[in-house]
Formats: sequence, structure tokens, C-alpha cells
Amino acid sequence: MEKGGLPQIIQKTFDLYTQLLDTILYEQQRTNVYEHGFAGTLVLHHSEELLDVRGYAVTKRDMTLRAYIYLRNLEKHDFKSHKIQSYLWDVLEEYRFSGGLIGGRSEDHS
Repeated sequence: MEKGGLPQIIQKTFDLYTQLLDTILYEQQRTNVYEHGFAGTLVLHHSEELLDVRGYAVTKRDMTLRAYIYLRNLEKHDFKSHKIQSYLWDVLEEYRFSGGLIGGRSEDHS
């Protein structure tokens, strides 16, 4: 394998992305809730952020470097951010005030 800077950044980006996916899987298995839970929120938030990274990049190298920096900074916070926690509080409030309905459906508590 090449020892240049770009191949190393690509490998580190892949490793960080894999850690992000492992975190999402862990959260889904821990709570057994996906769509309106922490795991689903992680997917929505990070997919939007990574889409922004892609949109702002001028070249593929730029995109790779920006994705690496984004994921590297996330790793320091266990792939969680205050934006995600804020979103979850909003979902919880919606759930509480709708009498157990999220998105027009009653939650199955069995």
C-alpha cells in the first residue's frame, strides 16, 4: 500500500466512518428503537453534515480531507453532539404532548 498522505487519510477516514456506524448500531441495539431514537437521529444528523461536506468540497481530495476532519472531531465526542441532543429533546416533547403519538402513530409498548 502507498505510504503517501492521501492514502493514509483515506484509510483513517474509513476507520472513523466505520466507528460511526458501530456507534449507531450499538445505540440501536441498546434501545431497540431506531426511527425516533438516538440511532435514527445519529443517522439523520451525520448524513446531513456529511452531505454538506460533500457539497462544499471543490475536489475529491478536498472532500476526503473535510470528511476526515469532520469525523476526527466527532470521535472526540463519541460521535455525539449538542445538536443531536437538542433534536432528541424536541422529539421527546412532541411525544409527551401528543399523548404517545409520534408522526401520527401510537407507539407499541409491548
